[in-house]
Amino acid sequence: MSFVRDALTGNQAVDLHRGERHALDGLLRLYGQASESTQSQYENEFAALLTDDDERVRAGAVVFFAKTQRADAYQALLAAWSQLHLFDGVADVWYPDGRDLRDLLAGALSRRTLHNQRVDVLDVMKVEALVPNRGQNVLSGLIPGDPDWVRANYIEVVRRSPDALAGLLMWLGMLGVQPEAVIGPAVGHLPEATIRSAIALAIPAERERMEAMFFA
Repeated sequence: MSFVRDALTGNQAVDLHRGERHALDGLLRLYGQASESTQSQYENEFAALLTDDDERVRAGAVVFFAKTQRADAYQALLAAWSQLHLFDGVADVWYPDGRDLRDLLAGALSRRTLHNQRVDVLDVMKVEALVPNRGQNVLSGLIPGDPDWVRANYIEVVRRSPDALAGLLMWLGMLGVQPEAVIGPAVGHLPEATIRSAIALAIPAERERMEAMFFA
């Protein structure tokens, strides 16, 4: 029997604290408060549910790995990725924000490469980065994992996933990369509206300077 699965299906009660809305809120709190050995047990139970037949349970497992950082679950996440039909177009019923489970699974894999650049995961993310409207989900791992690939391909990534440019500017900004180094090569290759929107969202303090530099 799985305590986690029973909690996600409503067969096991989870006491909720103030501000918590559902069982997954409670499970995430319990996980954060648990000892290392108990955390490992939670991680193993959630990993076993990534491909569960119940979409609600499956979503809970994906969200868990999207929201936690410690869990080293590469093999389980990659195994789940090999069955994308279970996640593509399936809504997150726990914290709905317009993303599907494929978006969240990609993000979970990407964040786990920030300090451990695994070639197999990076290869998966490079393919995903070029899928229309999916690129923004994996840039956080690709930028530190393979900056040369990002430098060579970011314009094509943004052409297919316009929302990725704002994230790219923010991530590279934290690494000390000046925005003009990103925007300059993109001018003439990406729609002006895409670039202006990304500047306004990612670096509003630089908006006037960037627009004067590139669109005056």
